[in-house]
Amino acid sequence: MALTKLYDERRIVRRSDLCFDKGVDEIGGIEAVAPLWFVQEEKPKMIEGEEVYGRVREGIIVIPANYGLLNPSDTPRRAIAPRGLPLINPKEATQANRKGEWYAPDMKKYAEAIFAALINAVPIDERDVEDNILELMLNEFATKHAKYTFPLYGGKGSQETRKSRVENAGKYFREQLDRAGKKNIISQRLLLPSIDLTQRDIIGTQILFCGLNNEFVLNGDTGNLGNPNGVFGGVCD
Repeated sequence: MALTKLYDERRIVRRSDLCFDKGVDEIGGIEAVAPLWFVQEEKPKMIEGEEVYGRVREGIIVIPANYGLLNPSDTPRRAIAPRGLPLINPKEATQANRKGEWYAPDMKKYAEAIFAALINAVPIDERDVEDNILELMLNEFATKHAKYTFPLYGGKGSQETRKSRVENAGKYFREQLDRAGKKNIISQRLLLPSIDLTQRDIIGTQILFCGLNNEFVLNGDTGNLGNPNGVFGGVCD
C-alpha cells in the first residue's frame, strides 16, 4: 500500500539515499529535514522490518576553549544542537568533509545562524561522557537522561506530550533490540566528535540515525557528509 494512503501527506517521512547536500535538495530543502523525534516516531510504522538510517535535523557543536562570551572556559565545550550547523550551508559542509575537514562555518558570514544554533543548544556535561560516547540508558530515557533525551525526542508541545514521546522512544528501542536477540544492549549511544585542544573555530556535525543492525546508535562523530548515508525529511507540524 502506498505510504500516501496510510498517512496524511503532511505526516510522511521521506528519505533520500544521496550524500548530504544532494539529499537535502531531494527531500525538499533545508526546512524539510526531519527532526529525530519525528523520524523515530513515524518511520517504524511505515517501513516494517526494513533497515533504514539517515541524517536528521539535529547535530553536535564543538566550541573551542576561550571563545569569547560563547565559551569563556579554558576547555572546549560540546553541545547538542536542535539544528545542526551543516544545515547552514549543506553544500559547503559536504565539500569540507570531502576534503577531510570538519565543517567550520564562517563566523562573519553566518553569525546569525550560528548564534541561533548555540542559543538553543543543550550543553553536554563532560562527566557524562566516556571515550567520546554519551550513553543514554533506555530505561532511564525520561528520568536520569531527560536533559538530553527531551531535546532529542521530545519535539514540540506540552511537557506531557514531550515526556510521552521520550518514553515511547525508549520503549520502542528496547522492544526492537529484544526482538532482534540483542537484550544485552540496554542503552543508546551518542557518538561525539573528539575534542581537539588546538581547535580555533566552532565546528558542527549532523547526527546520523542508525538502524537496528547498528543498535540505534546516534552518530554525531561523522565527517563523511559526502557519503550516500541518506537524509530524512518530512513535515511534522
